[in-house]
Amino acid sequence: IHGLRHENLNPFIGCLTEPARPCLVSEYCARGSLEDVLVQDEIKLDWSFRLSLLTDLVR
Repeated sequence: IHGLRHENLNPFIGCLTEPARPCLVSEYCARGSLEDVLVQDEIKLDWSFRLSLLTDLVR
């Protein structure tokens, strides 16, 4: 996973496997997550585009 690079992917840096506090570390994404983009009212996405985007993600 560490070597996976693509312009549409947020780069994976590493993980912390401490039992009390496991976490994944990735590069900072200034635009937020996909969920942030989909639920923001300021960003106008019609439902057909949202459906197309989510369908592509599921594949």
